[in-house]
Amino acid sequence: MNENSHLTTPATPPDRDSEHDVFCSMTNVSKHYGGVNALSNVSVDFRRGQIHALVGENGAGKSTLMKILAGAERADAGAGEIVLNGKVVDFHNVREANIAGIACVFQENSLFPALDVLTNLFIGDLPSSRTVVSRRTMQRRAAPVLERIGLDVALDLPVERLTLAESQLVEIARALLVESSLLILDEPNSALTRRESERLFDVVRNLCDHGVGIVYVSHRLEEIFDIAHSVTVLRNGEVVETKAISTTTIPEVVRSMIGADRAARDTPSSVAVDQTATPTLTISHVSSPGLLDDVSLVVQPGEIVGLIGLDGAGHIALMDILFGLNNRFDGEITMFDGRGAPSNPAIAVRRGIAYVPSDRARHGLFVGQHVQDNVNQTHSGALRRGGWLLRQSRMKTLARTATDGLNVKMSSLEQDVTQLSGGNQQKIVFARWRATNPQLLLLDDPTRGVDIGAKFDLYLAVQSMAAQRMGVLYATTDLSEIPALCHRVAVFWRGRIIEVVDASTATEHTLLEAINTGDVKQRASL
Repeated sequence: MNENSHLTTPATPPDRDSEHDVFCSMTNVSKHYGGVNALSNVSVDFRRGQIHALVGENGAGKSTLMKILAGAERADAGAGEIVLNGKVVDFHNVREANIAGIACVFQENSLFPALDVLTNLFIGDLPSSRTVVSRRTMQRRAAPVLERIGLDVALDLPVERLTLAESQLVEIARALLVESSLLILDEPNSALTRRESERLFDVVRNLCDHGVGIVYVSHRLEEIFDIAHSVTVLRNGEVVETKAISTTTIPEVVRSMIGADRAARDTPSSVAVDQTATPTLTISHVSSPGLLDDVSLVVQPGEIVGLIGLDGAGHIALMDILFGLNNRFDGEITMFDGRGAPSNPAIAVRRGIAYVPSDRARHGLFVGQHVQDNVNQTHSGALRRGGWLLRQSRMKTLARTATDGLNVKMSSLEQDVTQLSGGNQQKIVFARWRATNPQLLLLDDPTRGVDIGAKFDLYLAVQSMAAQRMGVLYATTDLSEIPALCHRVAVFWRGRIIEVVDASTATEHTLLEAINTGDVKQRASL
C-alpha cells in the first residue's frame, strides 16, 4: 500500500451515472428550526445500485436531510419535493417511508432496551397469526439477514445486555429486513471494530450489486473513498458539490467541507524538541498485573508522542496509571515536578495533569449543564473567592478564553451542552482541560466520532498546547493522524512497547501491520 494512499483515490466500482438510474430525487429541500436554517434549497439525486456518500461537518445538515427522506422529519411547507420512482412523495412518518421502500439506520440508537433482540428486529411490523405473534416466522425471516451481517446473539436476549457494537448490528439488521430500494446508513459503523466494519462493507456492496441504492453518511473519508461511487458535500445547510469519487480526492473533499479559507489557514509549526531539557515524563520499567510489562518511555517538553495498539495492548492502561486511576504497578515514574505518579485523579489535576477521555458522553461531559459550567468544572475551586457576581464574571471570562480558537458552534456559553453536536461537545471537553494549564496532556482518541472540521480544530489546539512546552501523549485509533501530528509513536503489543519510531517516517500501513502482528521492523521493510 502506498504511504500516501489516504490522499488519493482508491479503485472504486464503475460509476453508474446514466440518467435512467436515478430513481430518487430531492429538489430544493429546505428546513428551518425557529430562526436556524438547517437546510437551504438542497438538491441531490440517488441512483439504483450506487453507493452515494453524504459528507460535511457536524451541523452541515446531513442528518436533517436524511431524516426528511426517511420520514422522521418534514421539510418546510412548500420548500422542495421528493420524487421516488417517478412519483412525488410526502412521508408523514418512518412507517410510510418503509412501505415505499426507504429504510434508515440513524446515528442515534432507536432500539427498545428492555425488549429482546427478535422483537426489536420487527418493531412496527410484527407478523402474526390471528392474535398471536409468530416468533417462528420472525426467526425464519431474521435468520438469513443475521447470518449475512455475522450477528450471532441469542434472539431472546434483552437488547440492554448487548454490547454497543452488537446493538448497532441489530439496528442494521432491522433496516435490512425492510426490503428496501433505498437504504440510508447514518454513521453505521461508529461503534464497530475494523473486522465488523469490513463485514458491513461487504453487506453494503452486495446490496448495491443487487440494485439497492445506498446513502452512506460518515466522517471517515478513507472508507468513503473505498466503497462509494459518488459524494455530495454539504456545508452550512447547502450543497457545495456532488462529484464521482473517481474524479476527486480526499484533500479536495476536505476543502469543500470546511471552506477554502479555513483549509488554507496555517497550522502551528511543530515544536523543535529539546532532548537536553528536563523531561516532562520519564517512565522506567513499569509493569502492572495483566496490563503492562516492562514499559519505558520518555516525553520531552513540547513533544507529542503517539500511542497505538489494539484494544487491551496497554497504551490506555499506561495513561490510567499516569492519571491516578490505577495504583497497582511496579517500576518508576517521574513527572515534570520531580514526583511520581499521582495516587488519584484529583491529585493529578492539582499537579497539572489533564486527561481527555475517548467516551465524552460517559466520562467527559456534565450532562444537563451549560457550556460555561462544563468548561469551569475542573478548576471551579479557584473561583470561589469574592462575591457571586465576581465569581460569575470570572467563570464567563475563563470559559470564553478556554473555548477561544476552537470554533465551537454554540448560541452562547449558557447553552445546554447536550444541544451541541458531537464534535462541539468534544471541543468543550478539550477546553475544560486546556483551562487548567496542564504540563502533561493525556489524550485518549480525542477525535473519535467527530467530523473533519472538528478534527482540524482539535489538531490545531493540540499543536498549540505543545508549543507551550506541554508534554502530550496522544492515543489514537486513526493511524492517519500519527505522521501529521506526532513527533514519535510508541507501538504497544500485549502490554509492551515493541518500538518507538519517528512518526514522520511511519506509514498507516506499517503501523497497522505492527499493532496486529507485533512487528515494526519487519513490516517497515515491506
